[in-house]
Amino acid sequence: LRNAIMPKKQNPNDDDELVPLSANNSASSSPHDASVSKRSLTRYLAIGLIVMVGCYHLGRFTCMLEHQELLEEGHVESKSSGKSKSKKDEADHAMTPAKIAAARSAGQELLSLLDDYYQHHKGGASHILMGKGGWSKGWFDTLGKREEKMIDTMARALLNPHQSVFKIGLIGSSVAAGHDNCRYDNYPEQLIRTWQSVWNAAGMELQVQNAGQGGGCGDSHKNQVWCVQQNVSPDVDIVHYSWSYFEGNDGRNERESLVRWSHLLAKSPPVHFINVNFDTTCLWEKPDEN
Repeated sequence: LRNAIMPKKQNPNDDDELVPLSANNSASSSPHDASVSKRSLTRYLAIGLIVMVGCYHLGRFTCMLEHQELLEEGHVESKSSGKSKSKKDEADHAMTPAKIAAARSAGQELLSLLDDYYQHHKGGASHILMGKGGWSKGWFDTLGKREEKMIDTMARALLNPHQSVFKIGLIGSSVAAGHDNCRYDNYPEQLIRTWQSVWNAAGMELQVQNAGQGGGCGDSHKNQVWCVQQNVSPDVDIVHYSWSYFEGNDGRNERESLVRWSHLLAKSPPVHFINVNFDTTCLWEKPDEN
């Protein structure tokens, strides 16, 4: 590099005297000087590359030591232990005849509780909660598709060894959020307390994700249906909708949009529409008087 930058004079008697490289004498540098410059540059690049590689491996070695220390202290799990834990979780969540019997027994207890609570209503709990003329429009359809979908949804969750939580995602207005009510008494919390015994008996957890919000927030049924996978987990098993107070005389388009978007979710969950104040809302759902 020194010879390339400050080439020697051509006079052999002036060996130690150097002159600056300029436009006038740049052409006088020999090919030997240029080759020396290239070799020096290559040497420096090689040294830099070696240093970089050394730093990289030193960093990896340091990380390995830190990981080993955390492993010994129990803060992290090794890959092998993670795999064994995953297999153990699958075994714990696997459905067994004992769990099926326990879940069936818990379900029968719940049915008896509801029948006892609604014993003074004509037709009992089944009619008031699910029958035509009760609180709903009528759950049972002539083709039985609704029952088939619910049975399939619950069976898949119970028999999936990787699933330990049954999730219900709820979007809606203040009725869903529980405004003007104690959190303990709002609809999602009561749903958990009522139904969780069945899932606990099967070795699972029941979770109701409440994305309800007040109608004065600017959102409504017209735009919240587009964001169902952002408001609740994308792997929910059932979607609940409770915006009927704001629908007035027309909510069919938004309901259809919600059904279509929900079926794009991972488990294609069924969608349940919760109608409140049926006498003044959802007028388009009322049966024909004729």
